[in-house]
Amino acid sequence: MKAHTIDVLGRCTLPGLPNNDLDAAPKLYVDLATAGGIFITDITPTNEGGNNIVGLKTYEADTIPADFLMTNGITNVAAIRIHFLAEPKHALYKLAVIAKYADGASEVAAQSITQHANDMRMYEGYVDIVVDDQKMEETITLVSSTGTEATVHLDLLIGGPEVSAFTIGSLPDGQTELKEGDVVSVSGVVSNDATSVKVLNSGVSIDSHNLSIGEEDSGGAGSRTFSGSVTVSSLSGSLVAQAVGTNMLGTEGDAFDSNSVTLNQTHPSIGAATYSYPGTQEAIKESESVGIDVTITDADDYDYSAAAGLSIDSPSDYSVSKTVTREDETIQYSVDADLLTITATKESNGAVTVKTFSINVVNTPPSAALSFVGNPARLRSDANGETYKLQITPNQPLLNAPDALMSAANAGEFTGNWSTSGQNYRHNFKVVDTDLRGVHNWDGLIITGLSGIQASTITSGSIYEIGGFLARTLTIPALAQFASIGAFVSDFSKVRAMYVGADELVRQVDLAQVVKAFTIVDSGGALDNNGDHLFLNDANFAGTNTTGTLQVEVEELE
Repeated sequence: MKAHTIDVLGRCTLPGLPNNDLDAAPKLYVDLATAGGIFITDITPTNEGGNNIVGLKTYEADTIPADFLMTNGITNVAAIRIHFLAEPKHALYKLAVIAKYADGASEVAAQSITQHANDMRMYEGYVDIVVDDQKMEETITLVSSTGTEATVHLDLLIGGPEVSAFTIGSLPDGQTELKEGDVVSVSGVVSNDATSVKVLNSGVSIDSHNLSIGEEDSGGAGSRTFSGSVTVSSLSGSLVAQAVGTNMLGTEGDAFDSNSVTLNQTHPSIGAATYSYPGTQEAIKESESVGIDVTITDADDYDYSAAAGLSIDSPSDYSVSKTVTREDETIQYSVDADLLTITATKESNGAVTVKTFSINVVNTPPSAALSFVGNPARLRSDANGETYKLQITPNQPLLNAPDALMSAANAGEFTGNWSTSGQNYRHNFKVVDTDLRGVHNWDGLIITGLSGIQASTITSGSIYEIGGFLARTLTIPALAQFASIGAFVSDFSKVRAMYVGADELVRQVDLAQVVKAFTIVDSGGALDNNGDHLFLNDANFAGTNTTGTLQVEVEELE
């Protein structure tokens, strides 16, 4: 039957729910359909700060905005605050919210419900609850007075993972004590919620490395194993290491002490060496020996190791005095090089000290190069003597200064004493105008190496030359054309002269009349390029020197 307009007196009951847009609907259905929802938006620690964390949160997928409706999380604190957003029941603008635990044992009413600042039809608030810290998980349901619900699941990690066993393993071979830098193994057991285990920087350990954890229940029901190694600290005494477990939220459990071990930082001490070479020597040669005294303390094992070609008495036994002997030709020359190594070991902690010492071996004769400092081409003379520094450069250190070195007669004179410059030896050598000109040989050199081997070999500089003279001023006698220089000329081409305070004179090879010229003559005025008198070729100018005050500066260059 169809009806166009029906007035119903009393009640009219509809048989079902509406399916089409214009279907009639009961009031109860309309009320329920327009009742507001409730949404859990976040969970935080009631007391924020410190190490209180609710983390690893997950959210309902495909919402706008994203990450808005929280569904899961992990908390390391029992007191938590559940934040929600809710709509009131249709137009009444009334709302109440309670939190229910999964077991239904208790309910907590929302402590705060306020109207949303930006939407009058929305409310926001929170419920503070405390979960059971003995449980591993909890499901909380917020129930709105509108009849809607929202649920969140929490994994409970209250407090950090607990280490229940922690052991320092065997010490390095032969040791009963540990020292800084030693590496020892560690192992233990921690609760399953641990994601990592570290050894604290205290007591025995300065750090942990290669520390790993086993599978869940690998250490028994509810526990997992861990193992690795630690590096020993610089502390001393009977000490323990401490292990701490950390869960996925970064929460640490209580530190757990290991067994105690003894740390001893004492290392052997090897003192300086005192040498006793034969006689006055400072090196050994042939089959000679040197005594070496070295004091060692805080050691139990000893090893004395000499370089090939040398031997040492009782290399495994300690004594302050040892003897090192040259055995063969392996080492011909070695000065200030490490040829002896002493290794001392303390057994209890395995501490090792190594120290090297030089042994001088000189089985080759010395030689030397001679030169003058500044490398002058010739040694020039002076009336009072011109002093040069002769330098002897040996090819190896000498036991003492050179000896018996002599120059040719009337060809220079040693003055003063030997001095040193590095491994070079220097001596003053004076040349006067009367010394013989020309090339001369060094003679009689004796040099002594550190092992007492003497030699006279000169590798370079075995000759020297005296030639030339330093600048001096001559006064020409009245009306004369020549005057004594005081020294014989060696190389006429190197002589220069000038009137004092005036022009330089031109060198002439004869006695011809030439203005502003000079040449060299003998004491009788005869032309002699190696003579010892200066001759003025300008006779007319010389004739004007009636007072004997004409002065000429002359020198023979190097």
